[in-house]
Amino acid sequence: QASGVKGLPASMIRLRDQMAVRFREVLNDFFDRADDALFDLSGRADTNAEQGTYFDAMRELRMERKQITHGFQQWLNRAFDEQGQFRPASPSGGDGEFDRDSLSLVDEDTLEEQVAIDNMVIKIRNLYSEPVELLRMRFGALLKQPDMESSQNPLGPEVICHGLAQTCKGLAVDIRARLVIYKLFDQLLMGRLGHIYSEANQHLINEGILPKLRNPSPASSGSAGRQAVENGGNEAGTSPEYDFKSLVQLLHQGAQMPGNVRFGAGIQGSGGPGAVDTGELVQLLSNAQSAPGATTITTSEELGSLIKELIRQGNKSAVRQADSDVINLVSMLFDFILEDRQLPESMKAMISRLQIPMVKVALLDRNFFNRGGHPARKLLNELASAAMSWSGEASGQKDPLLEKMENAVSRIVNEFSDDPALFDEVYQEFSTFMDRDRRRRELVEKRLRDAEEGRARDQMAKDAVSEFVANTIRGHEIPKGIQLFLEDAWARVLKWYWLREGSEGEGWQSTAELTERLVWSVDPRPRSRATRPALLREIPRIVAGLKEGLEQISWDPFHTDQVLRDLELAHVDVLQRLNSVGEDDSRNESAPPAEHARAPADDFSITDEQPPGLNDVSEPQVEPREEEVPTLSDEQPLVSDSEPSLEPEPEQAPQQEKTVAPVSAKAREMAESLSVGAWLEWCPEEGRTVRCKLAAVIRATGKYIFVNRSGGRVVEYMQDELAAALDDGRLTMLDDGMIFDRALESVIDSLRGRQKH
Repeated sequence: QASGVKGLPASMIRLRDQMAVRFREVLNDFFDRADDALFDLSGRADTNAEQGTYFDAMRELRMERKQITHGFQQWLNRAFDEQGQFRPASPSGGDGEFDRDSLSLVDEDTLEEQVAIDNMVIKIRNLYSEPVELLRMRFGALLKQPDMESSQNPLGPEVICHGLAQTCKGLAVDIRARLVIYKLFDQLLMGRLGHIYSEANQHLINEGILPKLRNPSPASSGSAGRQAVENGGNEAGTSPEYDFKSLVQLLHQGAQMPGNVRFGAGIQGSGGPGAVDTGELVQLLSNAQSAPGATTITTSEELGSLIKELIRQGNKSAVRQADSDVINLVSMLFDFILEDRQLPESMKAMISRLQIPMVKVALLDRNFFNRGGHPARKLLNELASAAMSWSGEASGQKDPLLEKMENAVSRIVNEFSDDPALFDEVYQEFSTFMDRDRRRRELVEKRLRDAEEGRARDQMAKDAVSEFVANTIRGHEIPKGIQLFLEDAWARVLKWYWLREGSEGEGWQSTAELTERLVWSVDPRPRSRATRPALLREIPRIVAGLKEGLEQISWDPFHTDQVLRDLELAHVDVLQRLNSVGEDDSRNESAPPAEHARAPADDFSITDEQPPGLNDVSEPQVEPREEEVPTLSDEQPLVSDSEPSLEPEPEQAPQQEKTVAPVSAKAREMAESLSVGAWLEWCPEEGRTVRCKLAAVIRATGKYIFVNRSGGRVVEYMQDELAAALDDGRLTMLDDGMIFDRALESVIDSLRGRQKH
């Protein structure tokens, strides 16, 4: 019986319960696979300790199986029941608001675990971007929240992956075993989520939730996606999901249109007795697969010519109609891939070697076209994704990525006959390499991000302290030595509290108040008859506070003593002047009015106003005798022959302000929406083009930092400069979506466009 929180739509309750069953099946499958995988790893372990680690993980998973399943069930229920308000995880430091807590150190094991989970989220979002976006839009329409964030989609990758991590948090296993567990989740989810997302979308369609909504374009997650919901889904995107039969129908309809248009390799199918059957065709292609001519094919025309020659050599006249459709569709896909400007030319040449193996895979398995988790598609996507970030290494340098890609392609070309399992094996090996590479790069990027955030926070503290000190001493006459002390040593104390607590912290507030009292003590304004007794009472407190503050930053004790001596002299001078002015004021009480009206020559006058920031100063005070004036140190006041070294920290020379030309609204919007992890191409005025990744956005300063795939800093921009660079073409966005899926969408659009004309 469906049950849920008050107000949850009945259709969501039914979907929630339906998804609970599906994910229970997924977890059961996971536990079975994990047991086998960990047992296999223990058998291949190099040491007894390593073997014990995997055996312990096996035992732990068996014992916690029911608890993990129940915990994930509760997590999924919460995601549905909170109706678009569920927060699966807080944003990372690079993406969120500037936070001093982001500077705290994270141990490497925790970071490895976070990276593994983040990679799972990214891979699922890339592989299933369209069905996930369709679900988000349908949930948004159902809950009347068209602006629902992707991370709050109850079936989104963030909810699923962080839920699995949360429920596995209590496992008492080594980090190596934990990463193996996440890798198994990764592999399982990549293959199973496609069916789950299709089922969830179909359920909502059957419930009447945006039934006409079609696959959104990549940009539809923003304003376009919201507009699609508002329009009832009729303008949401480009094309629905197509299976092989639908693709063939589109292909034939396009071929029947007027005009001499070549589709793909241009292979004509036949059902006659002279047609080569599928098995023979696959064998012919296998024989030619590693031949020099076959490995340099770059166009569909070249592929078509090769296949026609193979058919002729096999004494056949044609291929079967279904096989010709497969060849033409695969060749059209590769035409798109090899024309993609985002792939470097050397990478295109390498990927083009996979055309014949991919034709064979599609001939053997027609689900190749509509199965997102097909290992051949996954391998092609992973290779293209790696190629996108590659800019080429300097001549003579070893390039591990290039070597690994060449090895993966060579294995397929040399070893693939008719068993698609080879693609899965090569994919697992290559993706493991890429996962290690990503973890290494993300550790480097995190260090860079932390360092930049630290510098930004340090500069913020420095600016805040400088402004506060300047405002505090403004309007006061401060002895030079004391002013230098405030701007250097004491500024460091203030900065120390600001970095620890921020401007709202108790320590900062207390130290700031002490600073104001210190400034008042050397130049008390306004002055009243209660100023002198108040000053006598405050001096010991000020001195004690200064000593405590300087001890916090381990300031040189010798310099501390020198400062306190200078301060003592300043206080004695102020007290003496206050005393002499008070005596003159007493004598003036019986003087003639004209004489009484004359103020002291130095304008050190007495008023009836109370000194600021001091309590109970209006009550009569018993002044101590002059010899009872508190001393500021245990030594007698001395005048140093040399000034203490209190020169302020050297300021950086002000940089000339850059002028940024007006930019388009589109470029400004792109800059504002650019997220950490995005890949771009940077074209400097001089030098070669470089592929770079947005590694950090320092919110405190508005700085965007881009790095190459090794983690080296490439370029940095402020937001206005970034918008200008996007506008004038110095920076161009790279589409990091799955290349096979983009190619398939392009082919569908091309065929549909042909029908309209």
